[in-house]
Amino acid sequence: MAKAKVPAAYYVREWYEKSEIDYFSAFVKAYIPFNAWMNDHFKGEATDRAMLERVKSDANTFRQKILTLLELEDTAGYEFRGAIGSLHGALEESTVANSGEKISFQNVVICKNSITNVNQSYHGLQYSAKYDQSTGATTVEVKENKSGKILVALSEPGYPTEDTVIKNPSVNALNQSRLDYLLGVYRQVNPRKEESLLYQGRKKKEGIVCGAYKMIKEEKKLAAGLIEILYSLRNALFHGVIDPNKDANKVYGAAYRIMHTLVGALT
Repeated sequence: MAKAKVPAAYYVREWYEKSEIDYFSAFVKAYIPFNAWMNDHFKGEATDRAMLERVKSDANTFRQKILTLLELEDTAGYEFRGAIGSLHGALEESTVANSGEKISFQNVVICKNSITNVNQSYHGLQYSAKYDQSTGATTVEVKENKSGKILVALSEPGYPTEDTVIKNPSVNALNQSRLDYLLGVYRQVNPRKEESLLYQGRKKKEGIVCGAYKMIKEEKKLAAGLIEILYSLRNALFHGVIDPNKDANKVYGAAYRIMHTLVGALT
C-alpha cells in the first residue's frame, strides 16, 4: 500500500528549527584553542585564573588583537565592536550568570581590589573592615573612640553579603545612619572590585561606539573586561548552569563571533 504523500509545508517548521545554529557548541570550539594557547603561553602559572590575569594585563597576541580592533576604522573593526555591542545587548536581555551573579558589562571585575584594610572615624565611632587575602576571611568592627567599647564584631570566611552583615546581632546597636556608614566602609574591601564598561558621559565624541551602545574610552580596561566576560561565559557553560534557551543562544552567538575573531590571531 502506497504511503500518503506528506505536504512539503509539513516539514517547514521542523527544518526551520534544525537550521538554527547551536552557538553553545560553536563557542566551546572557539574557546578550546584559546585555552590551549593560554596554557602554553603562560605555562609557569598554576591555575586558569592566574593565567587569565596575565592575558588581561601582559602584552600578548590575544590582548593586542582586541586593542587593535577597538581602534581600527575599517570593516573588521566595525564588525568586532558591533559584536561587543550585540553581546552587551544580549546579556541584558538574558539571565546568563556565573557563580550566581549575572554576567554584564555593567558589573565586571577588571582586577583584584588593592584595598584590603579600611579604618575610618565617624561621629565618635571607629569603623574598620579587613579582607585577608591569605586566608580569604573578612573581619568587621565598630567601636567607640573614647571608651574603646566594641559595638560590632564580625568575622566570616570569604566576603559575606551585605545582608549577612546586616543580620549580625551586634549590628542592631547601630542606627540607620551608622549602619549605612559601616556598609560604605565594608564595600571598600570587597575583593571583587566591579566596574562598568559602559560610557556614562554625554559628549558625543567620547566613548567607543559598539553597535547601538557606547563603551568607555579606556581600551586596556575594556579589553581586560571583555576577556573576563568571555571567561565567565566559559565557566557558566562548562559548569552546566545555563538554561539553553534562545536568549542564551543569542548571548553565545555574539560571544562566539568575538572569540572566533580573536583566536584567528593565534594561529
